Amino acid sequence: MSDKPVKKGGYLPERRKFKYRGNCCLNCDHPLDLSDKYCANCGQINSMKKFSVQDLFDELFGTLFNYDSKLRQTLSALLLKPGKITREYINGKRASYTNPFQTLLSLCIIYFLLLGYSSDFESLNQKKADADTKGLVNIEEYTKIADSLKAEQLIIPKGDVSQEALQDSLKATIDTLKFGIGVLEALDKRKDSLATYAPQTFYNEVKNDTSGSVGRFISMTEFFYRTIKHNHYNTPEEARSKLNIPLKGSELWAFRTGKSINRVTKEPGTFLNTVISRLPFFIFFFLPVFTVFIWLLYLRREFNYMDHLIFSFHSQSLFIILLIIAYIIYAITDWNVLWVAVLLFSFYLYRAMRVFYQQGRLKTILKFSILNTIFVFLASISMILFLSGSALTY
Repeated sequence: MSDKPVKKGGYLPERRKFKYRGNCCLNCDHPLDLSDKYCANCGQINSMKKFSVQDLFDELFGTLFNYDSKLRQTLSALLLKPGKITREYINGKRASYTNPFQTLLSLCIIYFLLLGYSSDFESLNQKKADADTKGLVNIEEYTKIADSLKAEQLIIPKGDVSQEALQDSLKATIDTLKFGIGVLEALDKRKDSLATYAPQTFYNEVKNDTSGSVGRFISMTEFFYRTIKHNHYNTPEEARSKLNIPLKGSELWAFRTGKSINRVTKEPGTFLNTVISRLPFFIFFFLPVFTVFIWLLYLRREFNYMDHLIFSFHSQSLFIILLIIAYIIYAITDWNVLWVAVLLFSFYLYRAMRVFYQQGRLKTILKFSILNTIFVFLASISMILFLSGSALTY
């Protein structure tokens, strides 16, 4: 017996050759024949050869080329065989394709890396810092508007109120507006002053808040947000020491929430970069939940939940591919073709549902509409919760 001939242009790694085969698996001690290339028990290569640097690279590139071949077939099937690839995969034809979970994860990471790299979110940090130096409200701007309006020569039809009465009313309205803005600004400046020079006094006011547990928690969060912003402390231990408080329970949660909000408002660009890096994981939590609705909609079909989940993974993988293509086109030509990607995906998803679930056009269109409505609603709620959670844990 000798080595099996390799195809023309092929390469047989040294440690896989027949002369190195043994009668026992080195990994699990399972008995082997010399004809066995792999252990039937654990799958390890039947080779007694000592590992070398060449063997290391042979295994590395062999794995990469094998994955590359599977990936090409998977991407080709996703693009050209909507729905069919899922049917083949759940029916057992899996060696030719990459794992659906692995495919979607890889594509998501590539897309969101491109998005994060090309987007200048960090510039938002500087814009926020510049905005903070200008103050919250500039009342002088309202004064200029008032003077401009008073100087304006308005033409009033006969029978209407006089020019003088209109200007007096307008002046009173603007003065009221200026007064209200001034009050709000004064209250905000008072809180900032307390947070800067008298944090203990500010804390005592918040502690005695009688607006209920929710209102008190919000006030306490604002207190910690402002005092952390003015660099009084940065850790719970420092807050306990400087304020001489136990800082536990709801107050500790308020401290952490205030700290997170402070970081988000101070570094909005960095926060957006962090959110984008977490989006692939958000998708993998979202899709299994959405798949429950697909399963309920096709409850009478022969598919189980995992079959529907694989269909979701394949469909979303194609959508990410279209987004990547749209991104590349935009980067090269400055043409925003995102709407084309969404439109193509809509046609693709309809065709995939027709092929995979094998139902008529009317039923498919109806279920297509229902699922997309559920998807948009569920995705909106999930994204709000995701962004809120990201902000509070940032």
